[in-house]
Amino acid sequence: MRAGGRTPPTRRSGCTRRRCSRAGCTRRWWCRGRPAGLPRAAEDAGIRRQFAYITDLAPTLLDLAGVERPATLRGIPVAEADGVSLVPVLRDPDAPTPHDGQYLELVGQRALYSGRFKAVSPVLAQDAWELYDIEADPAEVHDVAASHPGLVAEFAARWHREAWRNTVFPQDDDFSLFTHRPASDLEFSRPVTIMPGTPTLERWRSQRLTGMRSFGIEIALSGGVGEGVLVSHGDQGGGYLLAGVSGRLLLSFNAYGVMHRREIDVPAGVTRIDVAFDALPGIAWAVRVCVDGVDAGGFERVPMLVGMAPFTGISVGFEGGGPVDWELHAVHGRFAHRGGLRSVRYVPGPVAPENPEVMVAIGDLSDRLLD
Repeated sequence: MRAGGRTPPTRRSGCTRRRCSRAGCTRRWWCRGRPAGLPRAAEDAGIRRQFAYITDLAPTLLDLAGVERPATLRGIPVAEADGVSLVPVLRDPDAPTPHDGQYLELVGQRALYSGRFKAVSPVLAQDAWELYDIEADPAEVHDVAASHPGLVAEFAARWHREAWRNTVFPQDDDFSLFTHRPASDLEFSRPVTIMPGTPTLERWRSQRLTGMRSFGIEIALSGGVGEGVLVSHGDQGGGYLLAGVSGRLLLSFNAYGVMHRREIDVPAGVTRIDVAFDALPGIAWAVRVCVDGVDAGGFERVPMLVGMAPFTGISVGFEGGGPVDWELHAVHGRFAHRGGLRSVRYVPGPVAPENPEVMVAIGDLSDRLLD
């Protein structure tokens, strides 16, 4: 059975053409077992080639379980389901697909499946459409738009209807939604104090404290570094942590898989550890540690964590995601802190020179989006 993700296929990964689709975009192979209530005939090989989409999974499971989808939630009508049940196709390999048509969009690049055709508009900020017969040409090599102008216009109009219905607009076809942020975002860049054991701070919320900027971490202790993770931000894909290990302070920085470590001697009754991440030209940080006001070293230059890193948010008193430092994790696991950790405070500083964000008053931003 062909199942699609929200990301359309493309000439390059993450866009709208077919060529990357087996690597994780719109065309994926889906394997599933058969419950007792869904027997398979002896001549049925179990393979389905009808179109399906990720939104069909929930309706299918509800149908198989005999559960009716609620029409209201706490007295409020729920939104119409996007997907459909695939049970007819699972029971009959020759049944037509119940999911006739699906729009796709990713950063301004668009596509629409319906029947044996797929329309694609892969060029940002242009309303030019290509058309492919995906049954005869699954690799999307031959553009047949010129032979079917009426179908192209129909697909383009249908894509726009679906886009409005599914809140795709405004499209970020020039990436300005990433660089022009509403001034209300500034609220999320104020200092935050996190107590030990607080659930991991959400990734985007954490990023607003540290992303593409200088920032400081203030760790308050009640006499001693203790044992375990003081603060952790990130995972094996990139991040940093501070931990007490055998009476010493460990500073680990995972630069996208390249580890930087420093062990620091601390006095037995230490009450305050400060860590400064200072933005440097070239998308990098200088990291300095102070123990009770005394410079204790750090890293002269490490790459700034940007994009999807750190992928896990900030955790205080434990490691909330995958291991930032595999060597430490192999010995201690999540290494929950034991000792006198009182709180960890994040203080955002000036943005980095390369930070492209522009804060816009909400009214001005609304006017620009409507235009």
